Amino acid sequence: MTCTSGGGSFTLSIPIIVTGAIARPTLAITGNGQNPATANVGQSVTIAATYAAGAGDTLTETAINDSNNNSVPGVPYTPPTNKTYVFTPSAPGTYTFYPAARSMYYPGWDNYGASLVVTVGGVCSPGDTSPACACATGFARNQAGVCVPIVAACTGPNEVGTPPSCNCEIGYSRVGGVCAPASCTGANEVNPPACTCAAGYQRDQGICARIPELSILANGETSARVLRGTPVVLTWSATGVQEGTCGVRNALSGTLLYSGDNSPNPAPSPAVSAQTTYRLSCLTDTDRQVSAEVTVSIIPSYNEI
Repeated sequence: MTCTSGGGSFTLSIPIIVTGAIARPTLAITGNGQNPATANVGQSVTIAATYAAGAGDTLTETAINDSNNNSVPGVPYTPPTNKTYVFTPSAPGTYTFYPAARSMYYPGWDNYGASLVVTVGGVCSPGDTSPACACATGFARNQAGVCVPIVAACTGPNEVGTPPSCNCEIGYSRVGGVCAPASCTGANEVNPPACTCAAGYQRDQGICARIPELSILANGETSARVLRGTPVVLTWSATGVQEGTCGVRNALSGTLLYSGDNSPNPAPSPAVSAQTTYRLSCLTDTDRQVSAEVTVSIIPSYNEI
């Protein structure tokens, strides 16, 4: 264009954009590779959008929009590349998503007719094999309705069957996902599947053994004082131990005074000439030695001056 002003003229160049010669962008969108897509509450749907500018055009921004045409969170407009968004529904319903793009020759946001409808149902039931509830390749739904990896055999303790139908062996029942004994098989065990020891018993070396209780007294006391050269009367008792395994001895010298179940009880000690400890020792049901002690002290004597 040439313009004249006063005594001179100049040339003004104005570019003219002819959009009809440039093809519109091409957009596509899928959910888990499908369009339309289905899912159940709590199941993730990967929404993937692709964008392609027409020949001679260049994309400037791309987006994934929700049903209100608002951009979904965490998906930026730039760079103008293909976009993905993971949608995890929390409630049943119908959800619509749109790809959107802008370009050099088409600067306004548009979805160019592309959209995705995701239909969300309720929570999957164990026997539901609908597409929305189908397990991914390599997984199968177990008895609890959960998609678990397919394995060649049931590998849990005390499990039998073919996955995903792994059942407990006879005599076992599933507790907290583990096959536990339906009844206690050990002696003096109660409360399956925990199988704790009955009253009066404690777990010792893997079995429920009697709880040992030992007592030894000197002159009826837990500690005694006597004049030098005076014996004491020892009295002892033991329960929860093996019969015939108990003995009373001088703890310092190791001298055995009484042993077995046929020893007199009460019984006198030798004359006490210094502080002495007497020890009662027995064997438990698991051959573990247990003991109890009593100490006898000397009453000081004084010579009158």
